[in-house]
Amino acid sequence: MQNDSYQPGPNEVYREEYLKRRREKELQKKRNNEIRRKRVLKVNKAIACLTFLFSLVALSDFILPSIQFQEEAIYIYSNFVRTSTWRRSGYRDYYCDTENWRLQIPEEFFAKHSEDEKCIVVISITPILDLPKSISEKSTPQFTYSMPANKYIIIFSLLLFATSLVLLIFRTYSEPLYSFSYGIYVWLGLVLINIF
Repeated sequence: MQNDSYQPGPNEVYREEYLKRRREKELQKKRNNEIRRKRVLKVNKAIACLTFLFSLVALSDFILPSIQFQEEAIYIYSNFVRTSTWRRSGYRDYYCDTENWRLQIPEEFFAKHSEDEKCIVVISITPILDLPKSISEKSTPQFTYSMPANKYIIIFSLLLFATSLVLLIFRTYSEPLYSFSYGIYVWLGLVLINIF
């Protein structure tokens, strides 16, 4: 009778044990990585509660009626900002200085006034964060110019609101949700840059 049982050699046994240890090590590394990501997601969800409230405040600030007051425009000027050191390319920013404010104004408002001309302007500010919403001349209130940065604050606040809301709604861990959770830092940073 012939013995057909195969006996692996010592090299094959060692190779099988090595591959088994390697698979277990990779599996353990994957488990540890997932545990770490779950903890990070938990922290991001806690921060999402705060960013949700902040975005509500920022959005309601633009919805609530604004506070208006009058000031004398002391100096209206433009500033050329170079975008390249070796070319003469760039853009112009326009400003209006009053006693209490330095406002970046639209080009249309600047075009109506010379740099040395003084005029009374009506400035509308938001009630909570005291951000300038619009500027108009007292003599022609029908021409009201919105501040350029306001549209970005509103857009980024809406994105911060949506991102925070998604993080608060979905409870279970998933890889896309973990990646998505870092969006709150991006939108919060962009809102704060535009506010300050």
